[in-house]
Amino acid sequence: MVIVLIEIKKIIHRAIGIFDASPCVACSQAIPERDSGLCRECFDLIPFIHGEKCPGCGGELDGTLNLCSKCSREDAREWNDAYALFRMDSIGRDLIHKFKYHKHIPIGRTIALEIIKHINPDFFEDIDFVVPVPLHWIRYFSRGFNQSEIIAEVLAKSLDLKCSLMLKRSRYTQKQAKFNRKIRKKNLIDAFSVKKGVNCRNCTILLVDDVLTTGSTLSAAAEVLIEAGAEKIKVLVAARA
Repeated sequence: MVIVLIEIKKIIHRAIGIFDASPCVACSQAIPERDSGLCRECFDLIPFIHGEKCPGCGGELDGTLNLCSKCSREDAREWNDAYALFRMDSIGRDLIHKFKYHKHIPIGRTIALEIIKHINPDFFEDIDFVVPVPLHWIRYFSRGFNQSEIIAEVLAKSLDLKCSLMLKRSRYTQKQAKFNRKIRKKNLIDAFSVKKGVNCRNCTILLVDDVLTTGSTLSAAAEVLIEAGAEKIKVLVAARA
């Protein structure tokens, strides 16, 4: 009788688990609702960036210099430090594309929670505002959401920080992925501005975006914040391309 009751209890627990399960944000396999929403198999495939980070892009340092080989070929960055969660390849690229182009919003929450789990808490210590890189209203209307804003809002709420939409996209620009480094920079001239009435003087800003490739977009946004009086900029991205 005891054995029968134990087996019935197991069946009930499994049934409850089915109803409580949520799909993995990467493969849609049903998993128990826990952590950030990734199944173990997909989590193990994500190309997380480990070790000492390049302050220019948040990627891995690949030499003895203070900057990685990619950043050493770029102009001086407008920020003081950077963090990237994973490389933009394999399942990392799939996650970004699914989030950004297929409107799989839960991936934004997953990315933010994984950042919090992986990053040194000291990175957030002096942050006054978490600021997402904005979309122009035409692209926002077309896409229906700003992927950087979703990541920024989850981060800010989870860490008890202030999320501010102080930046706006003043000019519509074509998608950066189409262009080389030189044209990317030209494409972003006067693309950003700080909203009227915003005071970021002497503040430390955490600037959030989904992907860092050459850093042109983030540099343009950071430059505007510095001109508005921000004292220090840190950059945080989901993926380093």
